[in-house]
Amino acid sequence: MPNYCYNYLIVYHDSKLKLEWLENIASDEKLCDTIIPIEKDDDAWDLWGCKWDITYKECNFDKKGNLCISFDTPWNPPKKVINKLISMGFNCQLFYYEPGCNFAGILTDDNDIYINSIPDNKDELYEIVPKKLIYLFGIDLDIENLSDSDDDNDIVE
Repeated sequence: MPNYCYNYLIVYHDSKLKLEWLENIASDEKLCDTIIPIEKDDDAWDLWGCKWDITYKECNFDKKGNLCISFDTPWNPPKKVINKLISMGFNCQLFYYEPGCNFAGILTDDNDIYINSIPDNKDELYEIVPKKLIYLFGIDLDIENLSDSDDDNDIVE
């Protein structure tokens, strides 16, 4: 059973048809394989950056006309697929968080912010991790729950 990486992708393109196409392949859970098809001897991890295709959660269009897609991937975000979308003329922002391996990041058209270790206290968290990541994935709540569970394990004499 993999650790799941939570992903939130915001995509814009001048063509509404291309955004609708992307919405359809995401909801069919074929995002990675449609953007970068796997041949017989190919390895998904090498091609996409993750072990297999997405597990779809939801899609919607925001007020600005951006397509917002929420999905999970095993162990890692599909960075190579997002970079391919960017090369196809889509403007992308991928937010990702993998709580099991404790990393997060933001991949955009021109930047890749990677946090390889999420702090386990809120003061450091708010210093290091972009607020959008904290808000999207409730990372501060994970830390709060972690500290609550630590209290439950205290030995009372």
